[in-house]
Amino acid sequence: MSYPRFINPLVIEDDPAVKAQYEIIFQALAKKYPLAPARWGFCYQDAIKHLSQEGPYHIVILDLRLPEEPGQPESELLDFGQSILTTCLQRDDYPVPALLVVSGNLQHAASQEALEYSVRNGFHYGRVLVKSQHSLASEIEKAIVAVLQYQDVGITIADGGNRVFPTVSPREEDLIRRVVCQQVDAIGVDLTWWSATSNPWSGWTKTLVGRFFLLRGRTYSRNHFFKLATAEGAESVSRDARSAGLTHQHVKVAGAVLSPYRSLLVTQSAGKTTSLPCSLNDIFAHAPGRLTASLPQMAAAVAEQVAAFGASTPDQHPVSQLLWRSHSRERIAGQWKRRNGAVALEALRDDGANPLELFDRLMASAAIVRYERQEARHGDLNFSNVAVEETGEDQFNAWVFDVAAGVAGANVRDIATLEVTALLHQSPCDAGPLAEQCRCLFGRTLKADSTHDCTFPTARGATRTGSSWNCGHRHSGVRVPTYTRFCCSTRL
Repeated sequence: MSYPRFINPLVIEDDPAVKAQYEIIFQALAKKYPLAPARWGFCYQDAIKHLSQEGPYHIVILDLRLPEEPGQPESELLDFGQSILTTCLQRDDYPVPALLVVSGNLQHAASQEALEYSVRNGFHYGRVLVKSQHSLASEIEKAIVAVLQYQDVGITIADGGNRVFPTVSPREEDLIRRVVCQQVDAIGVDLTWWSATSNPWSGWTKTLVGRFFLLRGRTYSRNHFFKLATAEGAESVSRDARSAGLTHQHVKVAGAVLSPYRSLLVTQSAGKTTSLPCSLNDIFAHAPGRLTASLPQMAAAVAEQVAAFGASTPDQHPVSQLLWRSHSRERIAGQWKRRNGAVALEALRDDGANPLELFDRLMASAAIVRYERQEARHGDLNFSNVAVEETGEDQFNAWVFDVAAGVAGANVRDIATLEVTALLHQSPCDAGPLAEQCRCLFGRTLKADSTHDCTFPTARGATRTGSSWNCGHRHSGVRVPTYTRFCCSTRL
């Protein structure tokens, strides 16, 4: 998404005297800036008609107290103006970069604080102004300068190669532009895809990695992760990431912006070099000989970083309270049916279990389990949330990122989530699916401090790097109680 640089303003104002004042201001500013003649709306109906059409509006100037239709008197309430504001906030196909609320009736707003927050945080440039207390000419000029800065942001996204990724929507590009403008001296970004996942409840989560273009020195910043996700819960995710920066030197939030439905969180990539980090999936595709020496160090680094999120203390609860809180029987049943689970269970014969029956038994169980509770965890340590840096020839280190929730829980759940997502989502290799290769690792009941042989054969006589990675975690000092496998599986 890149709008023409010729600025297209929309003015929604029912007072003829104020309209005349705007015309004089725009005529003067058009001599200095690339400014098209303004379009006008004199009532709620006019405004909605303009905003429902295709095409960009760079600046919207809005009076909150308006008539509903032409020829009617202005409303005593601000409902029509606030409805137009909501429409501007939700204009995802053609996001509005700048919005000025210019009204003489702000005292009638239900919550001036909420109005100010939504205007300032919902747009690249948003201001709430009182007609009689501000110089409209200077305020409109500031908005024009801010829009031109927004327009001049350069965005480069590399092709995904042989991997297929979704498009970046106009709203998501708007968020990227806004976060670039938040940075000191940044004028653009150079990005490449990291991962993209989708589910029916929150839609797409898209993660890119790359650098800011910097004006000073004509150089680049350090690498950063750009996570585009649902707006639901985004403010708490940003807060947790900032909190994690107090315990993890490599977790640093560079920016966070929101729209009504989408969010962007930018965190600085870890590592000691300026090289682009790699994902675990890409690293595990290397020849095992390249990674063998680094796997213990990588596993220990991840375990150490996970432990640093919060202190641990003994605790005990019924089994039902240790399951993932977002689980519901209805959701499990839906997925079981969608994946044709009954057929798979029949094929497994005695090696499988009906997840609905297992879930019901665990929820009904009164058994008390003693475990180590960690006061704050990563919260979403899946396979794509570990970045790997090559620090030398065949030398690698691993860093966790994208902290999702600083909530307390079993101190092994983060590691267990990582293990199972590595098994389920790693790309297959010549030796067959990784889950099949690792059956002997998960083929018996796991007990605390149990030892496992890291050099087991696969069905085709090969050894997979990811298997050694999981074993590395089991030798990294993390205690693995019996219930861990189920807690992790229900998390997925």
